[in-house]
Order: sequence, then C-alpha cells, then structure tokens
Amino acid sequence: MREKGQQEGSRPEVLIVDDDKYLCASLEMILNEVGYGVLSVFNGADALQAAQEHEFDAAIIDIRLPDIDGVEVLRRLSEKDTNMGIMMVSGEATVETAVGSLNQGADAFLLKPVNARDLISMLERITRLKAAQREIERQRLLLDDLYENAPVMYLSVDTKGIVRSINRTMADNLGFSKDEILDGPISRLRVTDPSCDTNKQPTFDLSADLNGSEWQLRRKDGSIIDTLLDFSEEYDNEGNLYTKRVVFRDVTEKKLAESNLRELVFKLNGVSQGCSYLCSEHELAFRIFRDLTFHGVPGLCLTRNNPEELETKYGIHSENIILISSREMVGRRHVSNLQEVNRVVSDFLENNVSPIVILDGLEYLISRFEFDIVYTFIQEIRFDFMEKRGILLIPVHPQTLSEREMALLTSEIMLLE
Repeated sequence: MREKGQQEGSRPEVLIVDDDKYLCASLEMILNEVGYGVLSVFNGADALQAAQEHEFDAAIIDIRLPDIDGVEVLRRLSEKDTNMGIMMVSGEATVETAVGSLNQGADAFLLKPVNARDLISMLERITRLKAAQREIERQRLLLDDLYENAPVMYLSVDTKGIVRSINRTMADNLGFSKDEILDGPISRLRVTDPSCDTNKQPTFDLSADLNGSEWQLRRKDGSIIDTLLDFSEEYDNEGNLYTKRVVFRDVTEKKLAESNLRELVFKLNGVSQGCSYLCSEHELAFRIFRDLTFHGVPGLCLTRNNPEELETKYGIHSENIILISSREMVGRRHVSNLQEVNRVVSDFLENNVSPIVILDGLEYLISRFEFDIVYTFIQEIRFDFMEKRGILLIPVHPQTLSEREMALLTSEIMLLE
C-alpha cells in the first residue's frame, strides 16, 4: 500500500470495506489480476484508520457495515480526500439508498452480487477520472508555487473581482501585508489619476479582455506604479470560470524613459505641450506629427489631402485621418463644418493623454465660413489644448491670407517656420 505522502505509483490502490470476508477475498483476487493493489478491511472504523495511514485511488464500500453506516464512511472519506474515487455496493439497495449515496459524493453504485466485468469497468473509469483530477490539482499547486515565488507581481481574483491570492512580490512592492489585500476588491488597488480619492477607486469589468491594458497601482505610501497586465483564466470541472490570474509587470521606469524621450522629441521639434502653432510649411507640420506619434503621442489628422498619400509618406494610420469635406468618401470619416470639427477634436482631447492634432485645411474653412468665424473658433479651441496639454498644428500657405489675417492668427498662436 502507498503510505501517506509517498509518491503516486503506476498501480492504482483500492480500499475494500465489507464485513463479508469471502467477498473481500474474491474481489481482491479479481482486482489483483487486472493490476490493482488492494487492502481489505471489515468495518467502518478500520476503513477510516486505513485512510489515515495510506493513500488510495478508490474505495469500494458496503452500505451495511457492522459498526458505522457505509454512507457515513463515504462522507468522512470524501471530506478527507476529494480525489479518492468511491463506489458503493449493497445487496438490499433501494432507489433512495442509491440516490442518497450518489448525493453524498459516491462516484458509482453497484448491486450485489457484484458482476466482475461491471466492477472492473466502473473502477477503471473512476480511477482514470480521479487520476486526472489529482494531476490537475498537482499542476495547480505547482502553478501557485511558481506564482508565489515569481519576480513579477501577481494576484488572483474571483468572478466578482475579490482578491483570493497575492504573491509576496506584489505585497512587498505595494507595501501592504497580504492580509490587508486579501478578500478585498482588486479595484481598490487601482488608480487612473494619481490625484484621485483613494476611497473612490474605479471598478472594471472582469468579463472584458484586459490583456495588455495599463493600470496604475497605488502603493500604501501613496506613490504610483505603472503596470502592464496579463490575464489568464481558470475553469472548474464543469467548465465554469472561477478564477482569473493577473500578472502586473512594472513598467514605471520604462514609462519614465519614454516620457523623457518624448520631451526630447518635443524640444528637437521646437514644440511644447499645451501650445498651438501655425506652421508656414505643410511638410514641417506633418514631419512634427510623424515624429511625435512615432514616440507614442496619440495623434489625429484633419485634412484636405489624399489620405493614402499621408499613410504612405508619413505613416499616419487611416483610422486617425478625418477628411474636411462636405462630400463623403467611401471608407473614410469626414467633417463638413466647424461644429463637427470642434466635436471631433474635443472628443479626441478628452479620450487621449496629451495628444497632437493637425488641422490641415484652414484655407478651405475660411473660404466656407469667413475668416472672423474661423479665427474665433481657433481662439477658443487653443484653450482646450492648453488645458489638456495637447499640441495643435495648423499648416497654412501664408500667401493665401492677408497681412491683417496673418497678424491676427500669430497674435493668438505661435508661428513655426
């Protein structure tokens, strides 16, 4: 017999519990011939003692035992080892008895006299199933150990977003003890704005695909960690989702380096966040736009130019190009008046951090809506860019404007030449 804690071998071990010694001997012989290791005991107390000392893959239990009811033995064995397969047998069974045994956790029920072929078939099915369950549990424990000792931050949550486990790395990084985080909502750890109230944390949808999303986590001391998320899911034996494992990769230093690089790109291109510029050359405006978006700055281009040429020459993605035109073009978004331009730009500023926008088509807008109206629009919208720390580039052909018009525009926004 396999002792407690002993590594599982290739031969399944079976415990037979029946006060009929002749039946036990017969079943032992049958099962030994097909490769099972067998231990027989003749009452419930000995069965419980054997289960304390040995590990069994399956048990065959008579419902009527001389000391303890067989169903009670079933219940106690199931509590001690959920991976033990249990088959109940009886010579005087009713439907109620059989159903009661199955409800208490039995995997199968056989009537006496026991048919050897049925016994072996059921036992093979039970032991295979339980072996698979034990392997799944072994893999889960191995995975738990890997996560606990992993150098990355990790926690698991249930389907309601409640933290059920957290590794040492994450607890240490956040400055909390594990007990301070366990059984609380994961959203409590998350912030979207470093200045937001710690008592009013945002929630999130666990059913959504959050892989690759960025989260900011607040440490106990109030400082912020920038992280990138990886999600994996675990399902129970019925295929129901019950756990999500979340790995948080600390990208704080990476984000800082990217921010410093963007600041350098801003300086090299002669622009600053929160400012609006009039560009005397279209090429200059699109080159600045290309450089900043290449380094991660969100970009939107409103234009009268051919979108395909802009995609090819400057690498501007088609979804970031909006045509300024009263006519629709198949497969392209468009705006036809200043109200629509204002709405599109305002939405983009609201949904992106410190973006850059090209408003290419100033001459067209002036020709349709008159200079003074367009000028008033630019006066107002530049304050939106100032507030959201965005950059507005307005390429223009200076020769198409009067001296007065150029003077008014450059009194509001800086001229890049």
